[in-house]
Amino acid sequence: MARDKLLPKNKKQKRLEKAKKRPVVLGKYLIVCEGEKTEPNYFKWYKEELNRLKNALAHSKTPQCFDVKELGDDFVIDGTGRNTKSLLEYTIEQRNRATVDYDQVWCVFDRDSFPAQDFNEAIFSAAKQNIKVARSNEAFELWYLLHYHYYDTGISRKQYQKMLTALLNKPYQKNSETMYEDLQKSGGNQKEPGRSG
Repeated sequence: MARDKLLPKNKKQKRLEKAKKRPVVLGKYLIVCEGEKTEPNYFKWYKEELNRLKNALAHSKTPQCFDVKELGDDFVIDGTGRNTKSLLEYTIEQRNRATVDYDQVWCVFDRDSFPAQDFNEAIFSAAKQNIKVARSNEAFELWYLLHYHYYDTGISRKQYQKMLTALLNKPYQKNSETMYEDLQKSGGNQKEPGRSG
Protein backbone atom coordinates (compact mmCIF):
# COMPACT_ATOMS: atom_id res chain seq x y z
CA MET A 1 0.00 0.00 0.00
CA ALA A 2 2.73 2.51 0.92
CA ARG A 3 4.53 1.58 -2.29
CA ASP A 4 1.51 2.76 -4.36
CA LYS A 5 2.01 6.28 -3.08
CA LEU A 6 5.59 6.28 -4.34
CA LEU A 7 4.72 5.24 -7.90
CA PRO A 8 4.38 8.02 -10.50
CA LYS A 9 0.79 8.88 -11.39
CA ASN A 10 -0.45 9.31 -14.90
CA LYS A 11 -1.60 12.78 -16.05
CA LYS A 12 -5.31 11.97 -15.85
CA GLN A 13 -5.04 10.86 -12.22
CA LYS A 14 -3.04 13.97 -11.35
CA ARG A 15 -5.62 16.26 -12.98
CA LEU A 16 -8.50 14.56 -11.15
CA GLU A 17 -6.73 14.85 -7.80
CA LYS A 18 -5.88 18.48 -8.45
CA ALA A 19 -9.50 19.23 -9.42
CA LYS A 20 -10.76 17.58 -6.23
CA LYS A 21 -8.50 19.81 -4.13
CA ARG A 22 -9.49 22.99 -5.99
CA PRO A 23 -12.39 24.81 -4.32
CA VAL A 24 -15.40 25.10 -6.60
CA VAL A 25 -17.62 28.08 -5.89
CA LEU A 26 -21.04 27.19 -7.21
CA GLY A 27 -22.71 29.85 -5.20
CA LYS A 28 -26.06 30.46 -3.66
CA TYR A 29 -27.30 33.76 -5.01
CA LEU A 30 -29.99 36.21 -4.08
CA ILE A 31 -30.57 38.85 -6.77
CA VAL A 32 -33.12 41.49 -5.83
CA CYS A 33 -34.15 43.80 -8.67
CA GLU A 34 -35.85 47.15 -8.82
CA GLY A 35 -37.81 46.13 -11.90
CA GLU A 36 -40.54 43.54 -11.68
CA LYS A 37 -39.89 41.94 -15.10
CA THR A 38 -37.07 43.47 -17.19
CA GLU A 39 -34.18 42.59 -14.89
CA PRO A 40 -35.56 39.26 -13.60
CA ASN A 41 -36.19 38.11 -17.20
CA TYR A 42 -32.56 38.88 -18.02
CA PHE A 43 -31.11 37.12 -14.97
CA LYS A 44 -33.36 34.06 -15.27
CA TRP A 45 -31.28 33.09 -18.31
CA TYR A 46 -28.32 32.48 -15.96
CA LYS A 47 -30.44 30.32 -13.68
CA GLU A 48 -31.69 28.31 -16.67
CA GLU A 49 -28.13 27.97 -17.95
CA LEU A 50 -27.03 26.54 -14.59
CA ASN A 51 -29.89 24.04 -14.76
CA ARG A 52 -28.84 23.01 -18.29
CA LEU A 53 -25.28 22.56 -17.05
CA LYS A 54 -26.53 20.60 -14.05
CA ASN A 55 -28.47 18.21 -16.32
CA ALA A 56 -25.50 17.77 -18.65
CA LEU A 57 -23.14 17.02 -15.77
CA ALA A 58 -25.60 14.63 -14.15
CA HIS A 59 -25.52 12.51 -17.32
CA SER A 60 -21.77 12.85 -17.82
CA LYS A 61 -19.49 9.87 -17.29
CA THR A 62 -16.63 12.15 -16.22
CA PRO A 63 -16.13 12.26 -12.44
CA GLN A 64 -17.07 15.64 -10.94
CA CYS A 65 -15.18 17.49 -8.24
CA PHE A 66 -18.41 18.82 -6.69
CA ASP A 67 -21.91 17.70 -5.89
CA VAL A 68 -23.91 18.22 -9.09
CA LYS A 69 -27.18 18.13 -7.15
CA GLU A 70 -26.40 21.55 -5.62
CA LEU A 71 -25.58 23.31 -8.89
CA GLY A 72 -28.13 26.05 -9.56
CA ASP A 73 -30.07 25.47 -6.35
CA ASP A 74 -30.71 28.50 -4.18
CA PHE A 75 -30.45 30.94 -7.09
CA VAL A 76 -33.21 33.38 -6.22
CA ILE A 77 -34.24 36.28 -8.46
CA ASP A 78 -36.78 38.70 -7.00
CA GLY A 79 -38.33 41.55 -9.03
CA THR A 80 -39.87 44.02 -6.61
CA GLY A 81 -40.88 47.32 -8.22
CA ARG A 82 -39.17 49.21 -5.35
CA ASN A 83 -36.80 52.16 -5.52
CA THR A 84 -33.19 52.40 -4.30
CA LYS A 85 -33.59 52.89 -0.53
CA SER A 86 -36.62 50.65 -0.06
CA LEU A 87 -35.06 48.07 -2.40
CA LEU A 88 -31.92 47.88 -0.28
CA GLU A 89 -33.97 47.60 2.93
CA TYR A 90 -36.04 44.82 1.33
CA THR A 91 -32.86 43.02 0.16
CA ILE A 92 -31.41 43.09 3.68
CA GLU A 93 -34.73 41.80 5.04
CA GLN A 94 -34.84 38.93 2.51
CA ARG A 95 -31.24 37.95 3.20
CA ASN A 96 -31.75 38.00 6.96
CA ARG A 97 -34.99 36.00 6.76
CA ALA A 98 -33.59 33.36 4.42
CA THR A 99 -32.94 29.83 5.62
CA VAL A 100 -30.06 29.73 3.10
CA ASP A 101 -26.65 31.25 3.73
CA TYR A 102 -26.16 33.06 0.40
CA ASP A 103 -22.65 33.34 -1.02
CA GLN A 104 -23.58 36.53 -2.86
CA VAL A 105 -26.43 38.96 -2.45
CA TRP A 106 -27.04 41.48 -5.23
CA CYS A 107 -29.21 44.57 -5.36
CA VAL A 108 -29.98 45.75 -8.93
CA PHE A 109 -31.32 49.25 -9.57
CA ASP A 110 -31.30 52.22 -11.94
CA ARG A 111 -30.32 55.80 -11.34
CA ASP A 112 -33.74 56.92 -12.59
CA SER A 113 -34.69 60.42 -11.48
CA PHE A 114 -34.14 59.86 -7.76
CA PRO A 115 -31.98 62.39 -5.93
CA ALA A 116 -28.26 61.64 -6.35
CA GLN A 117 -27.93 61.52 -2.56
CA ASP A 118 -30.42 58.61 -2.34
CA PHE A 119 -28.63 56.75 -5.15
CA ASN A 120 -25.16 57.20 -3.62
CA GLU A 121 -26.39 56.45 -0.11
CA ALA A 122 -27.90 53.15 -1.30
CA ILE A 123 -24.57 52.14 -2.86
CA PHE A 124 -22.54 52.92 0.29
CA SER A 125 -25.12 51.31 2.59
CA ALA A 126 -25.10 48.15 0.47
CA ALA A 127 -21.31 47.90 0.73
CA LYS A 128 -21.54 48.17 4.54
CA GLN A 129 -24.04 45.28 4.50
CA ASN A 130 -21.82 43.14 2.21
CA ILE A 131 -24.38 43.42 -0.58
CA LYS A 132 -23.12 43.85 -4.12
CA VAL A 133 -24.75 46.51 -6.28
CA ALA A 134 -25.40 46.37 -10.02
CA ARG A 135 -26.56 49.78 -11.17
CA SER A 136 -27.28 51.50 -14.43
CA ASN A 137 -27.74 55.07 -15.49
CA GLU A 138 -30.52 55.72 -16.60
CA ALA A 139 -32.17 52.37 -17.05
CA PHE A 140 -31.42 48.64 -17.19
CA GLU A 141 -31.63 48.69 -20.99
CA LEU A 142 -28.11 50.13 -20.91
CA TRP A 143 -26.98 46.61 -19.96
CA TYR A 144 -28.44 45.34 -23.23
CA LEU A 145 -26.63 48.00 -25.25
CA LEU A 146 -23.36 47.08 -23.55
CA HIS A 147 -23.62 43.63 -25.15
CA TYR A 148 -22.82 45.35 -28.46
CA HIS A 149 -20.63 48.38 -27.68
CA TYR A 150 -18.91 50.05 -24.78
CA TYR A 151 -20.51 53.39 -23.91
CA ASP A 152 -19.08 55.99 -21.59
CA THR A 153 -21.34 58.87 -22.53
CA GLY A 154 -24.82 59.64 -21.30
CA ILE A 155 -27.68 58.02 -23.20
CA SER A 156 -31.20 59.06 -22.42
CA ARG A 157 -33.93 56.57 -21.68
CA LYS A 158 -35.69 57.68 -24.88
CA GLN A 159 -32.72 56.62 -27.01
CA TYR A 160 -32.52 53.07 -25.64
CA GLN A 161 -35.55 51.73 -27.50
CA LYS A 162 -34.44 53.13 -30.86
CA MET A 163 -30.87 51.86 -30.45
CA LEU A 164 -31.98 48.40 -29.30
CA THR A 165 -34.47 48.08 -32.15
CA ALA A 166 -31.66 48.75 -34.63
CA LEU A 167 -29.23 46.33 -32.93
CA LEU A 168 -31.76 43.53 -32.47
CA ASN A 169 -33.04 43.88 -36.05
CA LYS A 170 -36.58 43.81 -34.66
CA PRO A 171 -38.68 46.08 -32.44
CA TYR A 172 -37.40 46.17 -28.86
CA GLN A 173 -39.99 44.92 -26.39
CA LYS A 174 -39.60 45.88 -22.76
CA ASN A 175 -40.02 42.91 -20.38
CA SER A 176 -39.26 40.37 -23.12
CA GLU A 177 -38.79 36.90 -21.65
CA THR A 178 -36.30 35.99 -24.40
CA MET A 179 -34.15 39.10 -24.23
CA TYR A 180 -30.88 37.34 -23.39
CA GLU A 181 -31.33 34.91 -26.28
CA ASP A 182 -32.30 37.81 -28.59
CA LEU A 183 -29.10 39.63 -27.63
CA GLN A 184 -27.00 36.58 -28.45
CA LYS A 185 -28.78 35.84 -31.74
CA SER A 186 -28.25 39.39 -32.98
CA GLY A 187 -24.50 39.44 -32.27
CA GLY A 188 -24.46 40.78 -28.72
CA ASN A 189 -21.76 39.44 -26.45
CA GLN A 190 -21.51 40.49 -22.82
CA LYS A 191 -17.90 39.35 -22.49
CA GLU A 192 -16.56 41.23 -25.52
CA PRO A 193 -18.87 44.05 -26.64
CA GLY A 194 -18.87 44.55 -30.39
CA ARG A 195 -17.96 40.95 -31.19
CA SER A 196 -20.34 38.27 -32.33
CA GLY A 197 -20.78 35.09 -30.42
